[in-house]
Amino acid sequence: MCALLCARAQVLLFAALALTATPESSVAQGRETLETRVSVNGDRVTLEWSKKHPWDAVLLRSAPVLLAEYRTAGGQVVLDCLMGASDATARMRGAGCAGGQGIRDRGPQERSILYRLPLALAAVPVGNACLLFQMPDQHPLPLRRVNRDRDETARFRYPEWEALARSDVESATLRRQLEEARSSLAAKRSEVAAAEQRNAGKRWTTAPACAAMPAPNLSTEAGSRPVVEPREQELVARQVCVMRAGNAGDRFGNKPVLGRLQYGVLHPPSVLDSVMARIRQRHGAAAIVLSPDRQQQWEHYRRDWNQLAGQVTRYREGIRQAGYTEPHFGDFTDLLYLQGFAAQAGGTVGDSLAAGKLPPASYVNGWIGGSLEAYSRCVVDGQAQLATSYRAAEELEQRRPALQESARRTLVKACTDGVGQLEGLRAQLASLEAQVASAERAVADVRAPPTLTARAREVNADACVP
Repeated sequence: MCALLCARAQVLLFAALALTATPESSVAQGRETLETRVSVNGDRVTLEWSKKHPWDAVLLRSAPVLLAEYRTAGGQVVLDCLMGASDATARMRGAGCAGGQGIRDRGPQERSILYRLPLALAAVPVGNACLLFQMPDQHPLPLRRVNRDRDETARFRYPEWEALARSDVESATLRRQLEEARSSLAAKRSEVAAAEQRNAGKRWTTAPACAAMPAPNLSTEAGSRPVVEPREQELVARQVCVMRAGNAGDRFGNKPVLGRLQYGVLHPPSVLDSVMARIRQRHGAAAIVLSPDRQQQWEHYRRDWNQLAGQVTRYREGIRQAGYTEPHFGDFTDLLYLQGFAAQAGGTVGDSLAAGKLPPASYVNGWIGGSLEAYSRCVVDGQAQLATSYRAAEELEQRRPALQESARRTLVKACTDGVGQLEGLRAQLASLEAQVASAERAVADVRAPPTLTARAREVNADACVP
């Protein structure tokens, strides 16, 4: 508000000074235009002023910079530095913006400065994208007098350039949205495929089929899974979870370390260590700092891996030699899948490091935290399943009929939940596919405006309000 009031006060002073100047004027430079002339031609903007300009000495010594000002979708009015940078933050720094630098004419037209306009903006404007000149003291340079119908004195429009610049940033925004939608779609497809594989392995097909499931055989003969004593349940749960992490190492071990992060699964500790080492080697030890809780989880995971990874082959053989076809819980080939954000965060971390960039800390913490939570959750859930299996085995003979029905209800519920979860995932997948199709159509429908032509004209009178 202060800057606006100060600018208006300067304009009134400017007008008073112009009225007392020598009566030498032209159509383009005079009291109405405050002894300035602004013209455009293609991607060029030219600023000229006369000797009678009250700021003549200042303009000869220090050229103003050219800026754009417009309102964004959030309602905020921002300054665009017009520096052609790809980093929108660097191009929209408010009062500290460096701005587009002009080239001064050192010949007979020493009171003339030429500026080049980039054919892109930092954000999509809502409404007009105004241009203005800013003096070294960060005040706008007035171009026209205040009158009864107009109080805007500094900002002007160049509609042809604005259309090109707006089209470029809009196209870039649409392409970015399409890329993000495709990434989300790929992650959801992997999640659906994992759920389909899990349900198929358990013969969970439809809700009616779940309701018709028979009670499981709770005979005293050995079933498909072994039962373990309570004192050994935690160790066995950790053994099974380490086996699942090892399965990921076996399946993706032939791929580059950063490439493995695209699959949304828990990898062996060496992969996590390697990624963190790369971050710290390239960007410093303080680039990513994990919380004490995460550090403790990491140490537990590494400890279990060091103690139990070498026992996986013996564990599998022992289970089968004892006459069982399945491990204590889950399947021998199971992986530990990361949940939503953690899976996407891992892909972003891998892509950023592959491009030589520091990935955002939130994504690194999300991926590391999601990986460690997947392992901890596996151990806790595994212990619960082992405890349930043990209690069921103990009570089987005493409460066989009731347990059989209870077990059937548990199986029916698990089946129904699994089918419902898969249906929900498929609905989400269909929604994402529609989003991608819509984004692809939006990108395909983009039509570039006509290119700028070499046609000079003056724009002093083209007042603009963002």
